[in-house]
Amino acid sequence: MAARLLLLSLLFATAPAAARAAEPITICADPEPPPWNFWKRDKNGEPTRELVGFSVDLMRKLFKRQGREVRFITGRPWARCLYDVRKHEVGFAMDIYKDGIRAPLYLFSLPYNTLTPQLFTLRDHPIQVDSPEDLKRYKGCGIYGASYAHYGLRDQDLDLSANGYVGVIAKLKNHYCDYFVEELEILAGYRLMNEDFLDDAELAHRPLKGAASPSLHLITAKDGPDAALMPGIDDAIESMDKSGELAALWRKYAGDIPYNR
Repeated sequence: MAARLLLLSLLFATAPAAARAAEPITICADPEPPPWNFWKRDKNGEPTRELVGFSVDLMRKLFKRQGREVRFITGRPWARCLYDVRKHEVGFAMDIYKDGIRAPLYLFSLPYNTLTPQLFTLRDHPIQVDSPEDLKRYKGCGIYGASYAHYGLRDQDLDLSANGYVGVIAKLKNHYCDYFVEELEILAGYRLMNEDFLDDAELAHRPLKGAASPSLHLITAKDGPDAALMPGIDDAIESMDKSGELAALWRKYAGDIPYNR
């Protein structure tokens, strides 16, 4: 009888840990635009509540290799997402740049996508910018919560009051600012939503020499319960890159937008 009671007590003691192990991994995501993560459109072109995209599929594949399912957390302000990861309320956040104050605060995966920095101005209002340092001689616009450290810019260097890219471009056209900076692939992704910012006749864009090309990473808290999963994630990213699976997954959603690891 004593042996049976001991066995039952051990089973009850280990059950919560087993239940936790079976719980889905939580990943904070900031939907839109394609091709990384976005709401699938219905036959009328309206967004559904099904999250799809390159990063969505990639996360599922990465964690499937470790026997785990994932649950995406959407609808939170991006600053709140990062805070919740740091405080262990959410396991991971995806599509993060490793720059600014973020680098020492989180554990970063290997990069799985590298983007192309661009300077956007009005075609009839060019500015003389030869390096990121020159940007500070002009007034720039941006989006609150985005990271611009790879352009050498701090939040206080920019007007961050615009509502999305439509708002940023409207501010530029109304001369509230002289420029905005963004990665080429992000603006190109809007073509998949029938919003072609790159073909706007009033806009000009070009590479900015000296700006660092940012890469996308998966992050978790350095001291969090999911940190032990990161080596397996890195191994899977390397394996998928060497096999061509990453590039194929990109083409599935991004079409002819070039892919860079």
